[in-house]
Amino acid sequence: MADRYLTISIDDGHVMDLRTAELLSKYGLQATFYIPARNPERPVMSEVQIRELASAFEIGAHTLNHVPLKSLPESQAWAQISGSKQWVEDTIGKPAVSFCYPMGKFNASTPALVKNAGFHGARTTFFNLHTFPRNPYLWG
Repeated sequence: MADRYLTISIDDGHVMDLRTAELLSKYGLQATFYIPARNPERPVMSEVQIRELASAFEIGAHTLNHVPLKSLPESQAWAQISGSKQWVEDTIGKPAVSFCYPMGKFNASTPALVKNAGFHGARTTFFNLHTFPRNPYLWG
């Protein structure tokens, strides 16, 4: 039988994500929480809460302002991506190794920006992937 992979990601940093973390811990499951510094759609948990979450789970970057990167000029996309990496690392005191494209929106140049910022991979909203992704910047 082929190897199977299951990954769990939780996006946007809402304070209710802490309840999700409790349930994941209860069942011994790992996950990555992708958190933007700010989110105009809903409140984001405090930096103290994020640090607490980081003691048990991976924290990934999700831009500074939860903006879709697809239509941004490259310089603005770079600022959102690289700035979010720095913000996460400053907040949790550990490297941010993964990134998630807000709303799954990105264009042909965005994965290279994520790679150049120093991330090891990026999460997309691609569904129904049945094999391990060859490009770590296009994880489903």
